[in-house]
Order: sequence, then structure tokens, then C-alpha cells
Amino acid sequence: MKNNHHSLQHGSISILTLIILPISISLTVMVLFIGQITKQRMDLDRAIDDATLAGAMELDQTNTSFTRSINIIDTVLQHSHLNSPIDLSQVRISFGHCPHLSSTLDGVINQQQLNCTFVPATIAVTNPQGLIYVAVDSGNQQGSIILSILDNSLSLHPGTLIHSLAVAGWISPFSSRLTQ
Repeated sequence: MKNNHHSLQHGSISILTLIILPISISLTVMVLFIGQITKQRMDLDRAIDDATLAGAMELDQTNTSFTRSINIIDTVLQHSHLNSPIDLSQVRISFGHCPHLSSTLDGVINQQQLNCTFVPATIAVTNPQGLIYVAVDSGNQQGSIILSILDNSLSLHPGTLIHSLAVAGWISPFSSRLTQ
């Protein structure tokens, strides 16, 4: 009788293992996937922030400052330490006279700032006065190889595309400030 009771316990442990093992593996893969997406987004945000601040430092309201700003932004993005390189063809750089959209330096939002338009460098060169903010939009960037492998196994294709936006302005002759 003791042998029969022991074999029943062993059989129930096997069934529990068969149920819990796939759930554990699925949760582990999901945690890895979410962790990788979070890390990729943080790294892209950091690279875009750094490039935007460097670009803002070049703005002095002269025609050549926009070219210098774009060149420094491209250089910073090319040398960023991400797991996968940034696709510069997706990056959009524009210039404006106030912080982008509804974000302001003092936290006060008014209608004039909500309607602030940003223009590409080709337009900014013709009228550089007052254009002291640079916006860098990463566009949709492809995640790392690890993200692609996890994505293919989970069939979550939109998950591997990451995006970031930063705006910085040349506030005084001595500093630049990230505003968004």
C-alpha cells in the first residue's frame, strides 16, 4: 500500500511540473523581452538627448550654425554606444523659436507656444533670427538583434521599433537646456 501511495505522489509532481514549466519559461522570456525594450528605449533616449544638447550648443542664429548643429548631431548619433546603430535616414532635425509643442521652460503654457512651428535647416538658413531651439526626432529605429530574436519568437513585430524625441535650446550665451 505504501508503494502505491508513493507512486501517486510522484505522478502528481510530474503533472505539476508539466503545467508550471511552460508558464515559467514564458514568463522568463517575457521579462527578458520587456527588459530589452526598456533598455533599448533608455539608450536611444540618452543618445538623442546628448545629440540634441550638442546641436543646441552650436546655435548662434547665423546661417552656418544650422549646418554645424546638424553635423554635430549626426556625429554624436553615429558614435552613440547602442547595441544596434541608429539609422540616420530616419532621424528628423528641425529648428524653432520656442520649446517644442506644449513644453515651456517655466512650465507655463500659452496659445502662442502651442502653435510654435519647427522648420528644417534648409528653411532655417534663410531666416535664422530667433531660431534657438533644435528638435531631434529619432523616427522608428530598429531594436537590437536580441530584441529581434525575442520578437520573432513572440510574434510582436511592432515591439522591436523604438522611438525618441528631444528638444533643446540655446537659452543664454553660456548654456543649453534640454526642454523635452
